[in-house]
Amino acid sequence: VLSSGTYLEIGAYTIFGPNVYVSSASHEYEGNHAKPIMMCGIRDQGRLVVEENCWLGMNAVVDGGLTVGRGSVVGAN
Repeated sequence: VLSSGTYLEIGAYTIFGPNVYVSSASHEYEGNHAKPIMMCGIRDQGRLVVEENCWLGMNAVVDGGLTVGRGSVVGAN
């Protein structure tokens, strides 16, 4: 799953295992239990960049505004 608030970059020769989740956005939550969470909006967590030649293993999660450096391996689970 790839989900982006504003900016998501995936470099060349990057590979993904099964069930990988990459996201730069999340749901807002104001602590108001009377308001459905889907009505609270989305929070952009900034630029998310996966540089070239990376490997994201099975069930890996990359979340938030960050950069995964060139040639990195994000381990399974």
